[in-house]
Amino acid sequence: MAVLLICMSPDISQKCYGNDTFSFLYGAKFLEVRYPAPLYTFIGWPVSNLPFGVDGGNLVLFLSTIPAFLSSIFVFLITRKYTEHRLAPWVASASLMGCYVFFSQAIIVELYSLLAFFSIASFLALTYGKYKTAAVLCGCAMACHYITGMLPFVAFFIYSKEFRKIFYLPVFVFAIIFLSYHTFLDRFVWEIKTTSSGQLFDIFDKILMAFERGEIHDLPQTVWEGASILVISFGVAIIPVLKFMSNAKRSYVYWIVLSLPIGFILFGGYSRYINIVPFAPFIAVMAGIGVSQLTIKHLEKGILVCSLVMMASMPLFFDIGRTLDEKVTTARQMIDALDEVDEGSIIMGLKLFEWDDGHEYSDSLGGNVAVLVEYYSRETDREMIPVRLSFLLDSEKYEDQRAELRYRGMILPEYEDVLRRAGWEADYWMHNLAKQVAAYNPDRDVYYYEIVDKETERCELVKVNSN
Repeated sequence: MAVLLICMSPDISQKCYGNDTFSFLYGAKFLEVRYPAPLYTFIGWPVSNLPFGVDGGNLVLFLSTIPAFLSSIFVFLITRKYTEHRLAPWVASASLMGCYVFFSQAIIVELYSLLAFFSIASFLALTYGKYKTAAVLCGCAMACHYITGMLPFVAFFIYSKEFRKIFYLPVFVFAIIFLSYHTFLDRFVWEIKTTSSGQLFDIFDKILMAFERGEIHDLPQTVWEGASILVISFGVAIIPVLKFMSNAKRSYVYWIVLSLPIGFILFGGYSRYINIVPFAPFIAVMAGIGVSQLTIKHLEKGILVCSLVMMASMPLFFDIGRTLDEKVTTARQMIDALDEVDEGSIIMGLKLFEWDDGHEYSDSLGGNVAVLVEYYSRETDREMIPVRLSFLLDSEKYEDQRAELRYRGMILPEYEDVLRRAGWEADYWMHNLAKQVAAYNPDRDVYYYEIVDKETERCELVKVNSN
């Protein structure tokens, strides 16, 4: 816990793949539908509105760091139930807290630690014969994330006869939380409509695309990369994991739980390794049980020491505020920068940077600009107008959002002008879009974010025009 507290982010941070930091903060702070994480939003509302601390820092502490620490205790207790080996529970717990991928998500605003907490807590209750408790906690895991949270339910349904008898209970818990989320909460006004049906269908699409494009030939390299990440994350603790998994009769429930992250490791692209996190506690349990099956003398002691060393080394790599981010995090700086902007200004949903060949692109985090702008407007009661590119490029699909922009006093470029003047093949075409918006709104300042330091991802607001 001490290592976690040293390393945890004091506020929101986009480091450690914290792409959705602003979404989680906004949804929890204002109790709105912003991300498919109902339970996180409901629990996060009182946490982010506590009368002490910083809203982002409180979310890190109570919904990431503490759940991660408790997960290590649950792993200890589960392992102790399955083996009498003296060091096995300690190896399991230490291998989890020494796991780099798991640790990285335990110190930022993200849902993975909370999902891992409810999943392993459900398995703990199942292990000790508390079936109704296991069912309720499993329903909570499902409500943390629609698709990923379903895997423990499927695994436990197959694994436990008693769980099957009350399978309706986790479904009921999930349904209550899910329906309450989408029935009683307002939806984020600047939401982008997507065609994706969810994480499960997304991975199916990627698998099909891999075969269609012939990328299946890259599978050996991908397997090697995935195995490397697992070894880097768990170190030598991966040895007892493999020992335990070699016995399919004993480990099949873990294979089911790990089916989705394995699919993402093979086909999920650059974000695939983060999908290990919700199920890292199960891998840690396998490490603990597997230790009792090792035949090499004193190997379990070496594994324990290595895991403890990995945990102790975290401040060298994952100390947000010192090694990874600035003390006033770059994410918070993006919000604070709006203090210097006149009320009613237009903030484009762009986060641009110079690429090696001189071109300018928007990175994947640009979509969160609208969220942070709306967060700032509601926190300070100074209205800014966020404009996402999608609102300009698809007039029919986003008519509701375009109507809201008009209501707030913005004049939208004609759709034909957008197509004609953007210059899709030209350099800086996104900047050209911002110029079009400025030309149509001469009485308002128009800004976009530009990354001025790639290492820290620090941004500055760039004014396109001036009154």
